[in-house]
Amino acid sequence: MNPTLKLLKAKRTSALKDARKMEAQLARLNEEAEAAGIATNLRYIVGMFREYIASLDEAIKSAHTQRSRKNDRLSA
Repeated sequence: MNPTLKLLKAKRTSALKDARKMEAQLARLNEEAEAAGIATNLRYIVGMFREYIASLDEAIKSAHTQRSRKNDRLSA
């Protein structure tokens, strides 16, 4: 596996773990935290992480596509 693809996958794994931790924390928050706006901020951050993960997924998909095209050209 090329280093770029390896890095992208590692970043995705890390971001996914962080997003899941925050989602679990959100599930444990009480009404007082909701009133203080903590839950809203955490939801926003989780949303940003989910968008980041989606962009990493696209980059990984693109890296796979480019690699297979390169292999096709080499075998032709």
